[in-house]
Order: sequence, then structure tokens, then C-alpha cells
Amino acid sequence: MATEQDPRVSAIAIGDQRIEYHKPDLTLAYSVLAPKVSEAWAFLRCGNIEDAKKALASAQSAIDTAAMTSATIEIVGDGSSR
Repeated sequence: MATEQDPRVSAIAIGDQRIEYHKPDLTLAYSVLAPKVSEAWAFLRCGNIEDAKKALASAQSAIDTAAMTSATIEIVGDGSSR
């Protein structure tokens, strides 16, 4: 369980339950995304549509992976074990 001081976690309290969700770390996604989009743009400028599509699909994959990784949600009760 993460604490409220953890900057990577946000929480919502509802009654005696607390729902924690992890903020996404998009640093890796952006570091992968930027070169792929630049690559796609270069392919488009040369008229190479198929390679541009492949580069953009690879960029989309990085975004999807980041979204799935950041979707971690934890429901915390009143401290009793479940």
C-alpha cells in the first residue's frame, strides 16, 4: 500500500474505504514516442506511407503500454485484511 506522501499515488476516500490510483509515469512513453513520430514524419516527407504507418503504430503501442501500466488501482479498507 502506498502512502499519501507518495507523489506517484493519488487517493479518493469514500466512507471507510480509500481508493488509491497510481499516476502514470509517461517519461518512457514520451522518450519512445518522440523519435517514432519524427521517424513517421520523415517517411511521410519522402512519400513512404507504409513505413510511416509502421512508425506510428509503434508509437501507438508505446502509448497503449503506458496506459495499461498506469491503470493500477488499489482499494484499501479500514485496515482489516481481506
